[in-house]
Amino acid sequence: MEATLDVLDTQLLVYMANEAEPWAVEIHEEILQGERIVFLPRYVATEFYQVMERNRGEEGADIAWEHLTTLSETPAAVVPHPNRFRVDVHAIRNHATTRTLAAVCDMEPKDAPILATAYRLTEFIEAYDPPNHSQEAIPNDPEEFRLKRLLNEVGVDTITARILTNETNFIGVDPDSVGIDTVTVKQIPE
Repeated sequence: MEATLDVLDTQLLVYMANEAEPWAVEIHEEILQGERIVFLPRYVATEFYQVMERNRGEEGADIAWEHLTTLSETPAAVVPHPNRFRVDVHAIRNHATTRTLAAVCDMEPKDAPILATAYRLTEFIEAYDPPNHSQEAIPNDPEEFRLKRLLNEVGVDTITARILTNETNFIGVDPDSVGIDTVTVKQIPE
């Protein structure tokens, strides 16, 4: 069976955590109620925490921590553990692969890691088979195992990843135009 996996971007998380817009609160409620299967990349979790801390100080860091903890405890959301999510955002953005993907897709380098993760997940979910040890079938993070287990429980073996974003520069990206046909980018709100 095939399903759609929502991959959240950083700005969307900021709106959700700050309860800044009714549509953001609605999406958050849908996630908490299990109406969406959601994946939050480590890159996004780290960037979200940094943005909240930078913009609101210790209070923002606390809100980010609580938000990540709540999401990590939600059955249909796969989120890095709040104690183990940090990655080097600067290094990831400046990596040659990230810059290449950004150039090919005509997008900002800060958004390219989200697209790369979404694509990686679609490949991994389809290829993962414990006896099969192809490169695509080797998980990068524990979250990939958790996602695969969650999808197995509901009978899903193939996914389309849908990146949910509110960023105008990300909305116009068309992964299909460069051969990435298993990932879409959706503007929130519509």
